[in-house]
Amino acid sequence: MRWTIARFGMDPKGLDNNEKINDLIKTALPTYSDYIDKFGASGYHHLLEALEEKLLEEMRMMMSGAEYDKASIDQAAEFERSGSEA
Repeated sequence: MRWTIARFGMDPKGLDNNEKINDLIKTALPTYSDYIDKFGASGYHHLLEALEEKLLEEMRMMMSGAEYDKASIDQAAEFERSGSEA
């Protein structure tokens, strides 16, 4: 996975640290925190559909011009912080 990311010019730094990735996914999908704690990296593939749905939902909201509530803004800020630490 790191090779693929590096090949596309992205920085793979932090991708070898499952704890940081866990925190990032928990920020994006807080309802799956217990699942991530239980299965860690071995369960990531089961979260792909949920991550995709969350991304599509956020994109739909942005395109429709819908106002974000405070919780959405706080979650986006936390996601940004987690991503920059990875």
